[in-house]
Amino acid sequence: MVSYPCKGKIPLLKEWNKLKEKKPHAPGTQFGLLCGKTNDLLVVDCDLLKDSDPNLYVDGLYAWNEWIKQHGDVCAPRVKTGSGGLHVYFCYDSQVPPSNQQLEGNLVSKEHAGKKIKIDVLTNERNVIAPGSPGYEYLTEEDKLRPLVPMPEWLKSKLQSVNNTKKRELKEPTKENNNAKKAKTTQETTGVEDSP
Repeated sequence: MVSYPCKGKIPLLKEWNKLKEKKPHAPGTQFGLLCGKTNDLLVVDCDLLKDSDPNLYVDGLYAWNEWIKQHGDVCAPRVKTGSGGLHVYFCYDSQVPPSNQQLEGNLVSKEHAGKKIKIDVLTNERNVIAPGSPGYEYLTEEDKLRPLVPMPEWLKSKLQSVNNTKKRELKEPTKENNNAKKAKTTQETTGVEDSP
């Protein structure tokens, strides 16, 4: 796998996201892994709520555990992060888009509608800190032995919903935009601006 040294979460090499081979690590650095097609790697990054407003966000680890209760274990490698969150490693999937806390809260339950879930999807040219780095360890001994597996369809569907939301937002113009468009049309056809 393509890996490289990091300080904290920051890669120490320029153009690390273009690397094609493993780079040596210096003592005291973290192990960075390149997500995406190069390493055949996609990581679901579940962050804790911590200082985020609970009226705006859903705890990522809580959301993940709720999904597992509903659908069963994904049997993929799991890594506890330095902040207490969770990384779940899957095979790369070109149909799953990258995202940063853009998943809708109603994917967990109706009571969380209007919130965003604190889950990131790390894929092409994104960096993840690997287990073995300080503060990052496999969740259980079993996780060390688990191979990368394709993402289950139920999870893929949830993560793809980010694209559906973006498309819907583009198709649904705001009231202000509708009013502006109406005023422009009136002016073009009559030569007179609408009265406020």
